[in-house]
Amino acid sequence: MLKLRVMTAVVLIPLVLYILFAATPAVFRFVTAVIVCLAAWEWPTLMGRTNVLMRMGYVIMLVAFLFITQLLPLTWLLVIAALGWIIQAYWVIHYPEKRTQWAGAWRVGIMGIQVIIPCFIALNYLHELPHAHLLLIILLLLIWGADTSAYFVGRRYGRSKLIPEVSPNKSWQGFYAAIACGFLVAAIAIIWLNDIFSGRGLSFLILAIITTLASVLGDLTESMLKRAQGVKDSGNLLPGHGGILDRIDSLTAAAPVYTLGIALLGLN
Repeated sequence: MLKLRVMTAVVLIPLVLYILFAATPAVFRFVTAVIVCLAAWEWPTLMGRTNVLMRMGYVIMLVAFLFITQLLPLTWLLVIAALGWIIQAYWVIHYPEKRTQWAGAWRVGIMGIQVIIPCFIALNYLHELPHAHLLLIILLLLIWGADTSAYFVGRRYGRSKLIPEVSPNKSWQGFYAAIACGFLVAAIAIIWLNDIFSGRGLSFLILAIITTLASVLGDLTESMLKRAQGVKDSGNLLPGHGGILDRIDSLTAAAPVYTLGIALLGLN
């Protein structure tokens, strides 16, 4: 399993770097659209619907919603997405007591629209900004840093379970490590890119911590949905890593929150 994970990462990392630093806006939009479609293909697993017709129908519906959202103001979409994640935080914290509020195929299906589409919109908005490459790499470092630090610190020092009903392996110690790593990444970015963040360093630091919290929430939300359906992975498209949703769950929450903050800070 570890060998498969490493081999998959060796292939994916250069691809991600190319998309970030060399892809044109058209190529970036195409690649993110493909990821959206693959994520939509997997989402019915979290709805308890795995037949091919259901998957195809969900992909078509999500793409249709994607075109509709292009007509709406960006800020509205990101605010709606952020509010959606606040509601999902409540459900995660109170799982399984509040499961009846969201359980059911159609409700989880609506949740998928709110999870997947704003992530696509946020990433493409960031990619068109003057400092796109730097802002995107900071976002990924916040997510990767939080995930990696939480894993290793939790594995070594984890004693107090975070939300065992949702994810038994996550600990408060790992959670604190994720927040600390987010703080460190933001502090380095502010110092290194002082010209970009001049006068807005503290605000960006707060945004980075909120983004890190959102990345943890994205991971926990998918864990909650998988636990409710009794599945380990959303799919098997990535050998050793599960499905596309398993790799971008943190990004789906972090990207809209981060992008909303970037827009509000005027870093565009």
